[in-house]
Amino acid sequence: MKFQGYPTFGTEKGRTMSERAETTDKRAGLRALIFGATGLVGSELWRLLGEDGRWSQIVCLGRKKPFGIDEYPQVSASEVNLFQPETFSSQLKADVAFCCLGTTRKQAGSKEAFWRVDVELVTLLAEACARAGVRRLVVMSAMGVKKNSMFFYNRAKATMEEQVRSSGIPEVVFVRPGLLMGQRKEHRPGESLAIDFTRAVTPLASRLGWEIPAIEIATLASAMIHLGIGEVPAQPVNNSELILLGNREVHDREHLGTL
Repeated sequence: MKFQGYPTFGTEKGRTMSERAETTDKRAGLRALIFGATGLVGSELWRLLGEDGRWSQIVCLGRKKPFGIDEYPQVSASEVNLFQPETFSSQLKADVAFCCLGTTRKQAGSKEAFWRVDVELVTLLAEACARAGVRRLVVMSAMGVKKNSMFFYNRAKATMEEQVRSSGIPEVVFVRPGLLMGQRKEHRPGESLAIDFTRAVTPLASRLGWEIPAIEIATLASAMIHLGIGEVPAQPVNNSELILLGNREVHDREHLGTL
């Protein structure tokens, strides 16, 4: 299924770049919502959207206002309690919503608190977006999602995906990235070691044809933008597909002059 009302971007085979450029103005005026805009992925996402001429309005909703947002005229933020969507329902008017929410058991403090954010809150926001008429939702999930997984984290993400699919939004896209290659605000020693190791072995792995399940934050955010206005995939999008889509989105934006 294709996104209704707007041409797909970067997926039309057989068209020249000049032909695709002629339709750029028709895509202008898109409105986006971002939940989790202060996190690692969300902060990169709103910056990219703010530099992209196809989007006229980007609204970030969350507990805190993202740093540096005032430098982007079309980006705004409202400090809200995400667990009370009825208090900001008037701000949920958008073409596409991006959900970048996520925590860890250590950050949340318990399994129950983790579940409340990663499953219940994401589902609550999806349902609120559906009531507001949002047509497409792009949701951050995780690699290795299985309902019968031995890992609580993966079972939680599987439940979240199942509930969001039933939220009433016509088009839902789940992205399942691998290790996120970026600098977090909070210190995660194990993750930092994994990132350092991955960066060190990636050149060798590439020469040997091995795939390392990791992705740069800018690439992931670009892929999410691509999925926000391109064709809706039948299945959740895995790490290798996200890398391809992210690179394609960057290439297309550069050639269409929207950066």
